[in-house]
Amino acid sequence: MELNLWAVLVAAIAYVAVGVFWYSRALFAESWMKLVGFTEEDTQREYTPWMMVANTVVALVGAFVLALIVDWMNATNILQGLFVGALVGVGVSAATRLPEYMYEGRPFRLFLINSGHDIVGFLLMGAILGLWQ
Repeated sequence: MELNLWAVLVAAIAYVAVGVFWYSRALFAESWMKLVGFTEEDTQREYTPWMMVANTVVALVGAFVLALIVDWMNATNILQGLFVGALVGVGVSAATRLPEYMYEGRPFRLFLINSGHDIVGFLLMGAILGLWQ
């Protein structure tokens, strides 16, 4: 097993970029803020640079683990990488998040927004990792 660490780094950066766009005003920022009860002032006051550092570290860990799975499944092209990304995004991330939202009484639309980010992010990471072996 030999992982391409450059591919892992690029995949992690891509995942963070998806999140920046996903939670921007161009897509879901307003809906997300309403569903979690945040105002624009809350987001300015509550977020710190350390949150972005933590987010990036978590993205690196996720990309590394996904790279291991891509390697174990011998996914050697973009379609196979997308398949592995879909398995992890839907079968692990979204599937484990749904019961939490149900038990916590959180809105289903919030589940769709947050899980959608993970699914799209893992699809993109899988495509990068499958393509860049």
